[in-house]
This record gives sequence, C-alpha cells and structure tokens, in this order.
Amino acid sequence: MSEASLEGDQSRAKWVNLLLGHDPKQQRYVVRTGLAVVTYGIVGTVGEIAVADGLVETFPVRMFEALAVLASLLSYALVRSGWSKRFHDPGLTLWQMGFGSLLATWCYPYFDQVRGSLIALQLGIVMFGTFNLSRYHLWRFSVFVVLCMGSIMWWSNHQYPARYPASIEWVYFVMFVGLQPIAVVLGNQFGAMRTSLKRHRAELQDALQTIRELASRDELTGLYNRRQAVSVMEQWIRNAEQHAAVCSLAMIDLDLFKQINDDHGHHVGDEALKAFTAEAQETLRGSELIARWGGEEFLVLLPRTDTEGARHAMARLRERLKFHQISAETPALRVCFSSGVTDLRAGDQLESVLQRADQALYQAKRQGRGRDVVHVENMST
Repeated sequence: MSEASLEGDQSRAKWVNLLLGHDPKQQRYVVRTGLAVVTYGIVGTVGEIAVADGLVETFPVRMFEALAVLASLLSYALVRSGWSKRFHDPGLTLWQMGFGSLLATWCYPYFDQVRGSLIALQLGIVMFGTFNLSRYHLWRFSVFVVLCMGSIMWWSNHQYPARYPASIEWVYFVMFVGLQPIAVVLGNQFGAMRTSLKRHRAELQDALQTIRELASRDELTGLYNRRQAVSVMEQWIRNAEQHAAVCSLAMIDLDLFKQINDDHGHHVGDEALKAFTAEAQETLRGSELIARWGGEEFLVLLPRTDTEGARHAMARLRERLKFHQISAETPALRVCFSSGVTDLRAGDQLESVLQRADQALYQAKRQGRGRDVVHVENMST
C-alpha cells in the first residue's frame, strides 16, 4: 500500500470516528439515526416538489422540515455524545419512531394531494423498528400507527370532506392496514435473520477460538505445545532486544520416564506427565511459558529471572514433586527430572538458545540425573 493511500485511509478513519464515534455499537446507532434523516429528507423533497407545483401550502411542508431537522439533530447529539447509553435502548429507536409517526400523523391533513408520502413514511418507520424492537413491541407500535392514521384520516374527511373524500380515504386506509402486517412480518423476518447471523457469528468466533486453543495446546497436559512455545519464545526474544529484559530458559526431561511406562503402563506414564504439569504450574506461577516440548520434555521460560534464580526455581519444583503422588495404583511412585538452564541474550537466535539449554540438559543427564545444570560458554571443556 502506498503512503498516499495509507494517509487517505487514516484521514477517512479520522472523519468516521469524528462523525460516528469510536465505539462500533455507537457507530451503528448513529448510522440508524442517519437513515431516519434520509427518510425525512425524501418526504421533504416530495413536499418541496408539491409546493413548487402548487399542490400544497408552503407552511406545513416547511414546518415538517423544521421539526424533522430539530428531531434529527437532537437524536444525533444524544446518540453521538453517548448520553443515550444510560437508557435501555441507547439507539433511541422507539423515541425516534414515535416522533416520526406523530409528525407524519400531524402533517397528513396539510399535505393534501401528496399525503401518500406520509403513508409511505409510516411504513418505513415500522420497518425502522426491526433494528431494536422485539416482535411484541413492533406489533404494538404497528397497532398504534394504524390507530393514529385511521383517526387522522377520519378527522380529515370530517373537517374537509371535499379535499379528503371518504372513498379515497377508505382506499388509503385499507391499503395502509393491508401493508402494515406485511411490513411487520418482513421486519420480523429481517430481525430474526439478523439475530441468527449474530448468533452464528458468535458461534463461529467461539469455534475459531477453540480451534486456536486446540492448535496451540497439548491435548494431554493442557500446556502450550511445541509450535506455540516457539512462537512465544520468538516474541520474547524480540522484546528482550528492545527492553534488555533478563530472562532464563529451562529445558526439562523427566528421569526414567520410559521405565515408568514399561513397569506400570502408559496410563500411569500419562498420570506422571499430568502430575508434573500440575506441580510446575503451581510452583512456577511467574513463568511466561510452560510448554510440553515433546514426549517427556518440557520448556519453562522465566522472565525477570537470571540463571541462578532459574536453578533455584527448578530445585523448588523438584522438592515439591517428592510429595506428589502420581497414581493411586502406585502410591510410592514419584516423578523426578533433570534440567538444562540458559539465559536469553540480546541478539540471540532461538535455535542457539535451545541448543545451549539442550547441551546443559545433556550434562545433567550425564552427571546422574535429578539435577540442574546451567549452561556456560565452552562447558564441554
């Protein structure tokens, strides 16, 4: 992406945040208020055309436009400022619908030959309710709108029978009443689809999170697996280069693990791995990473800990394991381990860190197991 394109995107994002706010939910509420403004604008345009053609008087059209502008500005200010969040409906959906419906009802007798635009506005208002209203409340509001429009049609015919003949008003009313259920049903279906999509999206996100967890966790112990351990260590090395943070790494191998499997069965071996995991998580709570490296090998990353501190942590863990029963089948069996400890240095490559830890672990095994060896330069000599 070019620098000019990036600056353009940043500029657009800045204006979007300025007009709509930073919160995604608040942005949706403001956009809905904008839809109401557009609807008012369409009706106002129809009114202006009618005024220009001499079909309606100027005053009621301009009054409609003024009230619509005031209501739109007030709604925008309340939603954009976040003040509306204190209400059950932060989008002020019902308030905007009620005002729009009453405004259309009030203007009906004055819009004369273009009063059909107000009927369309009422239908649009009902559809607007699908964003936040439940099915029950949407039907209630629909009945309210029908009563309002029916009453104003009757009043218009009663006051001005020549301009609003009963036959025409009945046609409008029957058409309006017939379209109301369609608008509500379609709105409910739209709302149900939107709710279903939200639920499916949440389920998909949960499934993706589960997949990520499964991909990064060892199934038996629940610890990070080798791939995730590599990712965490690479990130830590990058951070260490920036902040010169002290950090140590311990590579651990359970002693005589094959013998446990051979003598007691693999299920006891699995319990030994779980026992070690439980004690490691309890004893090494300050560690950045405890991972199963493979088989009976584990990695522990200890931030803000030098190699001497890491060796003491390994000693505490080994002491705790002496009192941890592995299996009820073999109450006397205990698990022990050897470890190789090294530090993470600025400019280190992960391979070199692992190689140093592995060399120290090899020395611990050669020296009789059940001990910790800290890597030093030229340790083979």
